[in-house]
Amino acid sequence: MLAAVVAVLVVAALVTAVLSRRDAVEPADGAPEATVQQYVEAVLDHDSEAAVGLLAPDSPCDVEDLDHAYVDDDLRVSLEDVEVSGTAARVDVTITSGSGGLFPSEWTDAATFRLVRTGGEWRITGSPWPLFDCGVLR
Repeated sequence: MLAAVVAVLVVAALVTAVLSRRDAVEPADGAPEATVQQYVEAVLDHDSEAAVGLLAPDSPCDVEDLDHAYVDDDLRVSLEDVEVSGTAARVDVTITSGSGGLFPSEWTDAATFRLVRTGGEWRITGSPWPLFDCGVLR
């Protein structure tokens, strides 16, 4: 009986590993979702300067805000929806974080990035994930 339970858990872990390694679709250069992807990659790489470089000039967030933001090391971000209207865009993503191990657990949260086209490039406005209240304490 124990061997059967262990076998089921091993198969489940292998299926999860295979599904989590599916090839990601690369967004087109210059698309709002490409900017969001670059931002998320910079945040996950702890490259605050690169991430801030993708924010709109009027964003209240700066390098120091990103330096202090908590980002889980075990994180996946999935594109859900993109809407473009003139010089504004909205990119919806799902952020999934969790722990592996024998009994994995995870949480999922939705995040919306709002962008504006500035100087021919898409830039993220406001206080985007993982930031929420930039500049409030200053």
